[in-house]
Amino acid sequence: MSDPDWVLLSIQPYFVQKILSGEKTAELRRVRPRLASEGRRVLFYSSSPVMALTGGATIASVVEGPRERVWDRVGASSGVTRRQFDRYFAGARATVALVLEDVWHCQVPIGLASLRNRVPR
Repeated sequence: MSDPDWVLLSIQPYFVQKILSGEKTAELRRVRPRLASEGRRVLFYSSSPVMALTGGATIASVVEGPRERVWDRVGASSGVTRRQFDRYFAGARATVALVLEDVWHCQVPIGLASLRNRVPR
C-alpha cells in the first residue's frame, strides 16, 4: 500500500486564517506528522468551532531540532511571539515547523459531516 497523497492537519481557525492570508508560513508541531516531508501536500482542517476543511498547501521544508534553532529559522513566519512559541513547546519531545508554500483555500469549506460521509472507514 502506498502513502496517501495528502497529510491532514487539524489547526485552530485563528491560525488557519493567518496561513490563508499569508501572514503565517510556518506551521508549528510538537510531534512531526508521520508523512510530513518536503513536497508533500497538506490539507487544513479548521478545528472547533469551524470544523471544516478550509484549504491546503505544499510543504516546502521541514525544520526540526533544538527549540532555539527552529525559532531562529522560522520564528518570524510562525505567527506567534517568542513567548507563545516557548509556551507551546514547553515539555514537548520535538520542535517541528512545516514551512508552507503554494497555499490555497476552499471556496466553500467542507464541513465535518460531509467529510465523514466522503471518507471510507
